[in-house]
Amino acid sequence: MKYPKIVVTSICFSLLLLEACVAPAFAALELKYDMDLATKGKTETCENVLLLGKDAIINSKRGRNTLIDIANKQADLMGPEVGEKQYLQYSLHSLVAMQAAMLGSKKDDFAAASFAGLRRPKTPLNPGIKVTETGNKIEFTYDDKSYVVVEFGDAFPRDYERMMEKVYIFSYRLHPYVRTEILARKKYVISMVINDLNGEDGLITTLKLKSKNENAEEPKIPSDFQRVFNKNSPIYSLQKVVIEPQTLPALPTKEAIFEKSKKLIDEKKPVDAFLTMMEYGLTTSDQAIAENKVILDVAKKDPIVIKIAQNIVPESEAKAHEALKELSSIDQSKLEKGYLIEIFKADIEEQLGQDASPEFVKALSKNPYITGAYKDLGDNFFGQSDFINAWGCYEMFRKIHAKHLFIADIEESEKTLEKTFPECYSH
Repeated sequence: MKYPKIVVTSICFSLLLLEACVAPAFAALELKYDMDLATKGKTETCENVLLLGKDAIINSKRGRNTLIDIANKQADLMGPEVGEKQYLQYSLHSLVAMQAAMLGSKKDDFAAASFAGLRRPKTPLNPGIKVTETGNKIEFTYDDKSYVVVEFGDAFPRDYERMMEKVYIFSYRLHPYVRTEILARKKYVISMVINDLNGEDGLITTLKLKSKNENAEEPKIPSDFQRVFNKNSPIYSLQKVVIEPQTLPALPTKEAIFEKSKKLIDEKKPVDAFLTMMEYGLTTSDQAIAENKVILDVAKKDPIVIKIAQNIVPESEAKAHEALKELSSIDQSKLEKGYLIEIFKADIEEQLGQDASPEFVKALSKNPYITGAYKDLGDNFFGQSDFINAWGCYEMFRKIHAKHLFIADIEESEKTLEKTFPECYSH
């Protein structure tokens, strides 16, 4: 790969510095379907329960509940794997990004859109799907093959349309044109057959309405549920430290950092003095660290500081590999802030397209409040299409320092998703 000469990461930045719940007007709706879910090599039968309310959906399938809180644009996963009264919370952005990434895994527009449930930007809504309507049934065909067959029942309240749309997007990943046509009827689906025209196994998913309850309780997370995290996630221990507490330690102040750095200089520890100021910049995005020329002038004469400064932002791929060797040769055991070197190495590895998460996590385990490192770690997960862990990092980033300079980068990504796929977020 072509190694970029200028890399805008929090590390590079540091070096250059040397958001009313509305009561429903009607009862919630519960729909229970018998569902044969096609998977490779077998068909799995289960009950699929849809509980729709004014501003939330709960979809229960195969022992797991998924709650999508439309009003607050967030998603929760609940189920026996995390305990009876516990839930895992994920950002809705991560789910949308996950499905958007699927658009690139298929060559033609129909295959991509029917696989992801989303439409590629600037492509026709209907790529050639034909519609045959007979009585209360509709059949959608593509390339002379049956794609989806739907049987409709009674009309549903208009208020449920946007909720139904989210169910079709996140649960069944219907082609957007098919989803639009189904929603246009504004009727309950009694049965639906989805033929997978993308795969070679000829998989078929079927749903058949089992019961309908228009007097169900409004979907909500019970008050005694507890927030838990995925124990298999590489950021699990960090989430426990950063997300669980109600309050976090205050951000470091410039005055305190300058005083500490000066003390380290007096103690003949110029590397730790330099790293202390670098850590402050990463955590706060405060450009003031370059003001302390007295400390910097002393620190930059140290051979280890020189080695770090010379290798922190390599200008080519070859130099990047050499920089990793040089940074790895530094004995961190003799440094109070030596773990920062892991972040420097991780940023270089990320630019080389490598999995840099172990180095980021190693450094953050020493100091879990280095805000900028969460941004870079989240970006590294994003680059690996691990969107759940990416937004997990972004959540910690926001909680530690909601006004950090690089919050704008995350918000821009989220705005792009909302603008490109408004159907996933619209009220």
